[in-house]
Amino acid sequence: MTAGVVVIGRFPCCDIAILKNYPQMDADGRRMVIIDRSRSFGIAIVCCRCWVKITVPSGTKANWLLNDGLSILGTSIPFVYSQRFTMLKCATSLWSADLANLAADIQRVAPYSERFHLDVADGHYAPTMLFFPDLVAALRPHTDRPFEMHLMTTDPTAWIDPFAEAGADAIIICFDSAADPGAVLEAIKARGLQAGVSLLLEEDLDVLDPYWKLLDVLTLLNTAAGIKGADMDPQAPARIRRARDEIDRRGLATVVEADGGIRRHTVPQIVRAGADYIVPGSLMFKEDPGAMRAWLAKLG
Repeated sequence: MTAGVVVIGRFPCCDIAILKNYPQMDADGRRMVIIDRSRSFGIAIVCCRCWVKITVPSGTKANWLLNDGLSILGTSIPFVYSQRFTMLKCATSLWSADLANLAADIQRVAPYSERFHLDVADGHYAPTMLFFPDLVAALRPHTDRPFEMHLMTTDPTAWIDPFAEAGADAIIICFDSAADPGAVLEAIKARGLQAGVSLLLEEDLDVLDPYWKLLDVLTLLNTAAGIKGADMDPQAPARIRRARDEIDRRGLATVVEADGGIRRHTVPQIVRAGADYIVPGSLMFKEDPGAMRAWLAKLG
């Protein structure tokens, strides 16, 4: 077998292997489970989180056995995707950047960030004041990474157009800040942006039942809103897992983002819980970002 490959099963027609050291990725960055091509039958199976691709030579008898696996030429193969493998991504929080040198800090960490997370606070909903549209417009030329705006404001609808015009790619609203969350999410999508909600620690996932299909992003706060430097609540990983299970059960593409308390000792718990993104602040800006991402890639 190739170096870096761990064989977890062997069958008459192929090997099942997980690429541990040099994982192949799909377009969304998810780690794949690979079944090597068979010398005998030429069968190739590729699995990732949401789909399974089967390639077989013409005339080969292959069919799915629901809940059991794949039957190939009479050989029953246990279901090849029994565990979810995710390469955790970073929506880097600019709140932790050098606020006097934002452009330089953005360019420094952009190679290690899939997107940037910008908290917008109006001093009313959250006890602080942060990023505003003119500043976002000034930062937009300094990176091609997507900007997601996290609106911690009392009137999220009022900020959709200003931030869309400033160059936002996604807008995430605080669920309890909107009288009609569905209408706000629809308004965000009408501007061609990704739409998301964030839930406070005390908010139950059940409140999202009418809105799941509108969500591109679900941001789960691991600390109190607008409080910088707090540690992750002990119950946060279990809530991430419940969200992950609900999204998978519904067959949605919604990504789960963990925000708050992102530390070296908490990230492994977040990975195991099934998050797609973390929102790192000091973990990105106060460390060597390349070394941090190398460490992150080894988790899971």
